[in-house]
Amino acid sequence: MNPLDKFLLAVAPKQALRRAQYRQLAKAYGDPRAALEGGPRASTRSPYGQRSSTPDTRTARSAEAIRHQARCLEETYDIAESVISTFVKAIIGTEVIFEPQVMSVDGVLHQEFNDLLRHYAKVWMRRPEVTWEYDYHEGCRQHVRSWLRDGEVFQQYVQGFIPSLQHGSEIPLSIEHIEADFCPINFSDPSRRIVQGIEKNAWGRAVSYWMYKQLPGELQISGKRSGQPDKQVPRDRMIHQKWTTHFRQTRGMSILAPVLTRFEDIQDIEESERVAARCAAAMVGFRKRGTGDDWEDSDDEDNELSFEPGMFHDLEPGEDVQIHQSQRPNNALIPFMTEQMRRVSGGTGANASSIARDYSGSYSSQRQEMVEGYAGYGVMHADCVNAKMYPDWKKLVDTLVTSRIIDIPPDVVIETLHDVDIPRPAMPWIDPKKEADGYVALVDAELESPTHVMRMRGRNPTVVRAQIEADRKWRQAQRTEQPIQETSPDEDDKDTSDED
Repeated sequence: MNPLDKFLLAVAPKQALRRAQYRQLAKAYGDPRAALEGGPRASTRSPYGQRSSTPDTRTARSAEAIRHQARCLEETYDIAESVISTFVKAIIGTEVIFEPQVMSVDGVLHQEFNDLLRHYAKVWMRRPEVTWEYDYHEGCRQHVRSWLRDGEVFQQYVQGFIPSLQHGSEIPLSIEHIEADFCPINFSDPSRRIVQGIEKNAWGRAVSYWMYKQLPGELQISGKRSGQPDKQVPRDRMIHQKWTTHFRQTRGMSILAPVLTRFEDIQDIEESERVAARCAAAMVGFRKRGTGDDWEDSDDEDNELSFEPGMFHDLEPGEDVQIHQSQRPNNALIPFMTEQMRRVSGGTGANASSIARDYSGSYSSQRQEMVEGYAGYGVMHADCVNAKMYPDWKKLVDTLVTSRIIDIPPDVVIETLHDVDIPRPAMPWIDPKKEADGYVALVDAELESPTHVMRMRGRNPTVVRAQIEADRKWRQAQRTEQPIQETSPDEDDKDTSDED
């Protein structure tokens, strides 16, 4: 401790404590004042904090500041938006497909009951959330976007009859998407085992969540003070999906946190190069004059030279017109930016070609990058299924049964009531012929099933088979209505001779 800190500790303990907090925070995340106030952090080169600090301590110091900076980058910076949108498209895709796998006592899928579950799932997914603004697929995309950008996202189940809420369908179940700001990260009470707004039991398992009914910013606008949370939500009604890197980490951290400094550097370089390019695009000329004996100063002299096609200038003795050479554009910028995109890809997990929208290269290199990225996207899709999609399906089935909308047939194996398959988005094809030949070879060798291939391509096997059967019946009807007329060999010879 330096002499100033000792003096402040003796005279003003609160100021000394706040000074120490600023110093420790600056070691990890730039400007401490900006971090504590939730603003963008300053660019520093000292990313190391205390070795003894816990994951929750580091998260409490910086999670909110990084969250606000990630939101700002998503709204104002194209590369950050490209990273987030790449994950959303790879994890969710165009739609979420639920394939019920309820078994009958005969050991096969119970087709009738599975079709019934599939029908009511489709009805519920049209307007599943409380605001009626998103269908289930768009809600999942927004869920993943908030999860990765903010580091965490919450979701509450609203089930049964509620006077102030009208459900979006006949099924009395709705979901409420809640962003991380509604759960205060600075609300802790060790006596009640409340850590950063989440109450836990002795084993560290979440028991309930303390939430605001309104955002703290909205409370300040309305003139109310944002004190303690307004309500306590039990664990069985809440989903908390978070992006963590440590065991027992209570709150999540944005996926953009490792590359925030790189984003700042790339932005500065791009802005400087754009300014230089604008200067290069504007032709800059200057007048070069001789010695002072060659010309006389005059108040009526015009110091501007206009440039138009076919114009000639009469210059004074000793004057010369020259054009400034800017040495732009910078040919080394594109390789540098390509390398930076690779670094951003390594820090976030998104494919570099998808971020930069650059798909140059051979088939083998593109395929290798796609396979590696597809495996990483599969891990994130599995996390999203376990954290959100499967609980949604389980809650939907339970609501259908408890509200007596459907009855469970007696030949259903009750242990398989919640079994469901949720396929991930299909891997895009680089060369359709090669990809299709590979799937055909696997099916012919009985190493894969046609059903699995359909799901790998993002298709619903039940819908595909129904479409194939309908097309087969339509072709048979066409052949029956328009039979092919056969001609005799003599008539063919006659027509040929006539043509000759």
